[in-house]
Amino acid sequence: MSETTTGLIGEFIAAAAVLSQTGWAYAPAQQDKIDGVAISKTNNEVYLCQVKTSSLRSDKSGRTPGYHFQLTSGSHKALPNNTKEHCDYDILVLCAAQQRSCLFYHISQIRQFTKRLPPGAFTPEFESESFVRAVEIAREMRR
Repeated sequence: MSETTTGLIGEFIAAAAVLSQTGWAYAPAQQDKIDGVAISKTNNEVYLCQVKTSSLRSDKSGRTPGYHFQLTSGSHKALPNNTKEHCDYDILVLCAAQQRSCLFYHISQIRQFTKRLPPGAFTPEFESESFVRAVEIAREMRR
C-alpha cells in the first residue's frame, strides 16, 4: 500500500474519531501541515489537526510489534512551530491504521522527532481521553 493511501486512510479514521466525540464536527482541510479541522458544536471553537498514520510494524530485532510515527514535517525534518506568534497546527492525531483508532496530542506535547507506541495504547478509552486532554491544553494556550 502506498504512503498516500495509508495517509488518506488515517485522515478518514481521524475524522471518524473526532466525529465520535460528543459535540464535535470535523471538516477535511487539504493544506500544508493541516489535514482537518475539529469544530466544537457548542461554542464554535476551531482546532487545526495534523494527522500522522502508521501501519503495525514488526521489528526484526525481536521487539514487540508497534506503530512508529514520524512527528516532523518537511524535508528538513523539524519539530512543528508552536509559538505565540505562529503555531503550525493545534492537535496532532496519531492514527493506528490496522486498529482504526487514534491518539490526540496538543502541539505543545510534541518534543521528539519520532514516537513508537504499542498496539495496546490505541483503545476507545485512550482515544476519547487523549482528545479531551488535547482540547483542554489548546484552550489553556489560547487564554
